[in-house]
Amino acid sequence: MQNYEGYLFDMDGTLVNSEPLKAKAIAMTCLEFNVKIKAEIYKEVMGQSWQAVLEYIFSHAKISKVPESFNPCFEKNYKTLLRAELKLNNGAKKLLNDVKKNEKKCALVTSASQWMVDTVLSLINLEDVFDVIITNEQVTNLKPHPEAYQLALKKLAITSKQAIIFEDSRSGVIAAQASGCEVIGFLHNYNQKHNLVELVPCIDSFNNYSLTDR
Repeated sequence: MQNYEGYLFDMDGTLVNSEPLKAKAIAMTCLEFNVKIKAEIYKEVMGQSWQAVLEYIFSHAKISKVPESFNPCFEKNYKTLLRAELKLNNGAKKLLNDVKKNEKKCALVTSASQWMVDTVLSLINLEDVFDVIITNEQVTNLKPHPEAYQLALKKLAITSKQAIIFEDSRSGVIAAQASGCEVIGFLHNYNQKHNLVELVPCIDSFNNYSLTDR
């Protein structure tokens, strides 16, 4: 089997359980603006750009314009939930440790903002794990465009044939595939509508993936 030199991970939903927390934070913030929505509506747009998420949420709530103060309120609520409930997904810490122990290259590639990445990594003590971190501030085109993964490969100094990518959204999988890398989908309760099993092999726990199997 393929012996990969690089392991690239999406963050939200893939490495950590942050997608339902993000959904809760959106609903909490909407309520502060007298808009009541169900957190589960976020499932419809999970994996899309933040702008697309907000446009969908407010269109659903029949509000024509996102208030300027929405993002600061969301950040406050999201950080509160992350501090209280954030967890690594099953087996993620062991896999990351194995990647480092075997002297493989490791990257975090996310459409999230830098403040989200900084918050998550500090809470789960992974600030020093990744050789490369790509956030939405570093690219012009977000997933499903492959730019973020192409940039990560360039910074890692490896080819697409030497890398494997773990993703949990349809747009992320499409971006990963377009980069030319092998892709594994990660399944959880918030991405069932993405039908990742139609696109790539999938796991629902990193305990089901081992470097020694490759």
